[in-house]
Amino acid sequence: SYLDDCEVCDSNSFNDNKYCMNYIKSNFDPLNKDFSNSIFTSTSVENANLKDAIFQNADLSNANLSNADLSGADLSNANLSDADLSGADLSGADLSGADLTDTNLSNTDLTDAKFQEANLKNTILNNSTMDGAALGSANIDIITTTLVSCPLSVAENYVCTGNSLSRIEQTE
Repeated sequence: SYLDDCEVCDSNSFNDNKYCMNYIKSNFDPLNKDFSNSIFTSTSVENANLKDAIFQNADLSNANLSNADLSGADLSNANLSDADLSGADLSGADLSGADLTDTNLSNTDLTDAKFQEANLKNTILNNSTMDGAALGSANIDIITTTLVSCPLSVAENYVCTGNSLSRIEQTE
């Protein structure tokens, strides 16, 4: 079964999408990839294949998703605060409205990712690839970070030159 070695709570059914897991096997690849409104706090799913998964409004705070394939995933309005997404593939992912406070996105592929209205306070973006990513209306609170490539658009008061995303200091 897909739930071997998993502890499931708040549900009588796998398809209910109202459950939490303390541990999911590496390379977990469920048939049903709609995890909207689910709770996965402190879950470890490193190296998991979650391509095109739906995590709308899900709670993934403190989760370990390092090196996971989340390409094309819908993480809109998800809570990813304090999560580890280092080395993950988030190309084409929708992170609109997501809370990425204190999230580790270092060495992550964010090509064509959408960050409209996302909260990137203290988010670690070092050495991430951001070709075509849209950060235009994101709430960013970082001073400077080094990227592999600059995003298509950046938030107000930020500039990306060379491969450095920096806050523009306001002069009064």
